[in-house]
Amino acid sequence: MLNAVEQGRVVSYGKALTFLHRKEAFAPEAQQLLAVLRRQQSVQESLEQNLQKLRGYATAARSPVAGGMALSGEGLDELVHLYEPTGQVGGYALKWVCPP
Repeated sequence: MLNAVEQGRVVSYGKALTFLHRKEAFAPEAQQLLAVLRRQQSVQESLEQNLQKLRGYATAARSPVAGGMALSGEGLDELVHLYEPTGQVGGYALKWVCPP
């Protein structure tokens, strides 16, 4: 989807749904999420390129979920910060846990 947004492609999702993937077509919150995901995709691509150079083949971890993306610590922080006002991320309630 990120590539479709960057390229402004029209994508069909079945018989009754076609979507023009442009940044402007998304709500402001969704645009922020797209930015977080794009940064994470860039980090992952960079890691894979460096691993290819070091080892001669890609050994970077792949996300176990179809369409999913592994997040770096910084990426997870960005995602939590983005959804902090809602109190949930991915169906999980956010809780502040302070050490004693």
